[in-house]
Amino acid sequence: PSTGGGGYGGGAATAGAGAGTRGACGDFQRGTCTRGDQCRYSHIGGPSEPARGGGGSEYGRPGGGGRAPPPAAQPVSDDWQCDGCGNSNFNWRKSCKRCGAQKSKAVKDAEQKTAAGWLHVGLRDTSNRIFVKGFDPSTTTESDLNELFSGIGIIARVRQKFGFPDQWPHAVKIYKDNATGANKDEAVIKYDDPMAAQSAPGFYDGHVLNGKTLSVTIATSREDR
Repeated sequence: PSTGGGGYGGGAATAGAGAGTRGACGDFQRGTCTRGDQCRYSHIGGPSEPARGGGGSEYGRPGGGGRAPPPAAQPVSDDWQCDGCGNSNFNWRKSCKRCGAQKSKAVKDAEQKTAAGWLHVGLRDTSNRIFVKGFDPSTTTESDLNELFSGIGIIARVRQKFGFPDQWPHAVKIYKDNATGANKDEAVIKYDDPMAAQSAPGFYDGHVLNGKTLSVTIATSREDR
């Protein structure tokens, strides 16, 4: 055989450095091969990115110091269970399909807390409504209250079937006298952010509006006053 460049001559040492007949060297591809010219696998192509299943495993398998594998997805259920008959109902149902019972307050509170997410972190009271009393009902409108109390947070909107959300009316309600229909000096205001509602009494309790001193507290669950 010729010594110039045949597979069995002197040039075989260079070409045969990993130029064997058993395919590419996985260790060389990972940059960890220590056999050098004695390796029986191909070193052609140079090291590449670590293979997921090898010594440089991305997910921290033996031989690699990578990051931990992502956690498995947890099943999420939006169903709610009726307190009366125990039937499981879809989240969008307002009453039980089997017995017709309404959602309990505990279920509604849990849904509100889930929807608010981080807004409820660190709050003992997660109510986002305030009760305002003491203004002059003859000169104060719901627009006046909205303008005043929006100074510390976004006033919520009342959902409508039609129109865009920014066109829906603000959640500001002045109560009326049942006998006469005239406005009373009491109102309830709902914020988007519970933190704003919790801060409102500290900002506005004792505030003077149109010559009247306001009383501002966190609203109770009863709205029909």
